[in-house]
Amino acid sequence: MSVSLTEALHDVDLQPGQTYRCEVRGHNVELRVLARQANRDDSESAIPATDVMLEPWLELPELACRARGVSRLTPSRPPDIPAIPHDWEDT
Repeated sequence: MSVSLTEALHDVDLQPGQTYRCEVRGHNVELRVLARQANRDDSESAIPATDVMLEPWLELPELACRARGVSRLTPSRPPDIPAIPHDWEDT
């Protein structure tokens, strides 16, 4: 019968801030116990909140030209027909 890690640690007295190490089947196992947060989001970020920039680092200049253009959809003109010399077959 297989026991999940959660079930195995359910009855263990774990202290927040502590790190536990042991060897299981030749593998070193390390378990860190984190303190419970009041408003914990499941998608924890690896970036501290103090490192997040809230202001933009780039300032774009004001546009000097403020012209508006209006476009209209019109039917396209036929292509120009090239002038063919009358003697083109004689050569």
